[in-house]
Amino acid sequence: MIEYYQQLEKNVQYLSSELDQKNQELNSKVLELEQTRKYLNNILESISDGVIAINLKGMITTCNKAALQLIDY
Repeated sequence: MIEYYQQLEKNVQYLSSELDQKNQELNSKVLELEQTRKYLNNILESISDGVIAINLKGMITTCNKAALQLIDY
């Protein structure tokens, strides 16, 4: 019974370590995606032409300041 408990404890420690590693990787990816989003948003806002993106339902999902000026918004 003690051996079973010890093995179970080792498994829990291993899985906990794996979970910590995966969480660190996920946090790194989230940070990377946020930086990429900011970078692309800066590019979009620096374009002097109006840019409007719509989804498949025809709803505006993104537009830049130049596009807002074109539609006098």
